[in-house]
Amino acid sequence: MVASGRHLALRDFRIGYVLEDPAVPVSVETKAVLESAVRTCERAGATITAGWPEGFRFQELIDCYRFMLGAIVFGFTPPDQREAAKAQLATRPERFATGALSSFADWQQHNMRRLAYRAAWERFFQSVDVFLLPTTFTAAFPHDHSHPDQRSIPLPEGGAQTGWSLLDYVAPATLTGCPATTAPVGLSPSGLPVGLQIVGPYLEDATPIAFARLLAQEIGGFQAPNGYAL
Repeated sequence: MVASGRHLALRDFRIGYVLEDPAVPVSVETKAVLESAVRTCERAGATITAGWPEGFRFQELIDCYRFMLGAIVFGFTPPDQREAAKAQLATRPERFATGALSSFADWQQHNMRRLAYRAAWERFFQSVDVFLLPTTFTAAFPHDHSHPDQRSIPLPEGGAQTGWSLLDYVAPATLTGCPATTAPVGLSPSGLPVGLQIVGPYLEDATPIAFARLLAQEIGGFQAPNGYAL
């Protein structure tokens, strides 16, 4: 592990980034705030490269992630609750439900894919220090305790996405075990906070944290929205 992060100055970082993937559209105003943060890094002298690692397919990783998520959630369900849990799978994402009822052989195949993703990102981080992407597809939104099956998250420009889609942009870090830090990078035009996800190399937790600190020095860190009480 790198105790202090890979670099001490923002200009020394090699940055990869993706602000949106067609699999999960990002709201226009959120993308604009994220783009501004990336341009700030560029002006500070950092090396900027757009795009996923070569050969990477976001939707395929999401499918693997949801399969593994279903397997682990169902696997930890107490035996006396499993019949009820099975009945609820009809409303869950297809890959989640498939994972929940998978055999060990199927699980192991997906687990090998998970490890392959980790290895691929480790290779990628030989030429890149941090990777930037949305934390989620929109700015802050009202919280409630609805199950993701029933939750619909509206987009400022119209339309909505499901509650399950909130997990998609954090899936690369979650599935691979790469450390990730979400940094506040400004307010949307509607006055709501936007977070930028900073993913670092496997076991190098200090690197995305250090990057977030350096970025905050450039853009001012957290800005409280109207009505927010500290």
